[in-house]
Amino acid sequence: MSDLAMGALQSEWATGLTGTRAISLDRLDIVARAAELRHPILILHSDDDGFVPSGASHRLAAARPDLVRLESFQVARHTKLWNYDPQRWSDTIRTWLADMGLSAVAGSR
Repeated sequence: MSDLAMGALQSEWATGLTGTRAISLDRLDIVARAAELRHPILILHSDDDGFVPSGASHRLAAARPDLVRLESFQVARHTKLWNYDPQRWSDTIRTWLADMGLSAVAGSR
C-alpha cells in the first residue's frame, strides 16, 4: 500500500486524488543533495528512534562535516531527546550557537 501511495505522490495522474502537483521525492533526499547545503546545521537524533532511523542523519554529517554537526543520543526514542536528557540537549544547542557566533539568549549578541 505504501508503494501505491508513494507512486501517487510522484505521479501527475494522481493530482486529482492528492490535491497537489506531483512531488519529486528524489529532490527531498538531502543526503543526495548535500553539496547544495550552504548553512550550518545541527542535528540532534537518537539512534534508537523507532520512527525515523538515524542513518540519513549520520550520512549527511559524514557527507558535509564542514556544515553539519550531529549529536547522537541513545535510548531517547522519537521526539524524546529533551525529556531524556534536558541538560545535554540544552548544552548541545547552546554550545553550537556559541560556535556559530550566536547567543542562546533571545535578543542578545
